[in-house]
Amino acid sequence: MNRSPVNSEILDRLPPHDATAERSTIGCLLLDPSRVPEIAQQLGADDFYVDAHRRLFGHILGLYAAGSRVDEVLLLDRLRSNGDLEAIGGHAYLTEILRETGIPSNVANHAEIVLRHSQRRRLIRETTGVLVDAYDDSQAPAAIASSTAERLLAVTRADKPKSIDTPVLFAQTLQDLAEPASQPIGRTIGFQAFDTEIGGLYPGELSILAARPSMGKTALATQIALHFADHGRHALIVTLEMSARSLAERILANRAGVSLQAIRSRLLSHNDRSRLVTGNLDLPAQYLHLVDRTRMTVAEIRWEVMFRRQKHSLDLVVVDYLTRLQPADPRQTRYLQVAQMTADLKDIAAEFAVPVLCLAQLGRAAEAKGETRPRLSHLRESGDIEQDADVIAFLHRPERVDRDDPDAKGKAFLYVEKNRNGPCGEYHLSFDGPTGRFSDPPGPARYSEFDAWS
Repeated sequence: MNRSPVNSEILDRLPPHDATAERSTIGCLLLDPSRVPEIAQQLGADDFYVDAHRRLFGHILGLYAAGSRVDEVLLLDRLRSNGDLEAIGGHAYLTEILRETGIPSNVANHAEIVLRHSQRRRLIRETTGVLVDAYDDSQAPAAIASSTAERLLAVTRADKPKSIDTPVLFAQTLQDLAEPASQPIGRTIGFQAFDTEIGGLYPGELSILAARPSMGKTALATQIALHFADHGRHALIVTLEMSARSLAERILANRAGVSLQAIRSRLLSHNDRSRLVTGNLDLPAQYLHLVDRTRMTVAEIRWEVMFRRQKHSLDLVVVDYLTRLQPADPRQTRYLQVAQMTADLKDIAAEFAVPVLCLAQLGRAAEAKGETRPRLSHLRESGDIEQDADVIAFLHRPERVDRDDPDAKGKAFLYVEKNRNGPCGEYHLSFDGPTGRFSDPPGPARYSEFDAWS
């Protein structure tokens, strides 16, 4: 895209606006006051550029909010009472607006024009502020970029409250529930008991997978993303701790059942190489999207999600892991920073209707006290994670705590301690250390001697 150079001429231009659309919006509302509630959800008084129009629209909203009828006479009386009649150009200007107004049914289209120009003016204000911030040596460039991204996104984000047509909502919901579902709402993660009881991961929800170091958080989250990809669903993995190459090696090892250590040390046998190739012939790489950056903000993750969605659907976002994210405001306390990051991740899930799976690392303090099983209380020092998350699950492998217990080898547990919209539970898994692969535990042993009795 060719851009004009930034100079004083551009900065001195008249801000974008359409006075005709502003006048028409006000005139349509006076001719058809029943449209005021609808337009009030689309526009605010500050969205009007011309001061007279800003005042007129504000007083129209004031009349409606007071329960009064909206018409020319009552509006003139309110303007006069508040000393704004002369400021808007007097009765003559209001008459001129009404004379010029066309068909009231077009008010939504005119309001859309007003809103679009208002957004352009906000973009100009925000980007001009970036120029000021960029000259401020006290602010880190990354912090400026992050806060700028948030503010720019907020310009066009539909954050005005929308009224809900309750009868339509209940009718549509009942119809959806009464008809046989074409597919479950939740997205399975590949573990039978969890998928049956919990339903998988749900669009619009933030799920936290927490564990102490070296329990296999990344391995499990990667395997879940691979399960999505195997079912033709696009998964984005944002890894802040390891390189994309290392993550790719984990995926290849997991899928082929080859020792990850053998891959890392390059001590692969002929059989290992053969299994690596044959085991990954059908690797759905086109559905796996990796981003490896050691420093990244939630705002940058949102940009990444938006970028991917321009090319294809996005069915899962994995963030590895929470406390490696860069805060939008480095001056805040760490508690507030983490709280803001979880809230922003929740916003991404809701805004893009995608499951967000965020990994979180627990400290070893609880383990030192003899508390081997992770619990919600171990998360409470980390901001408002518990409040913002829809689901909180803890991964635990007993053999990492008690290496001398032979019964603990290969066992893993997924504890769902919080589920805003469903049950909690304890789910048994098996873990193969060399390949980093989790699986459903084997069923009870079968004895052929009893076949005759079955």
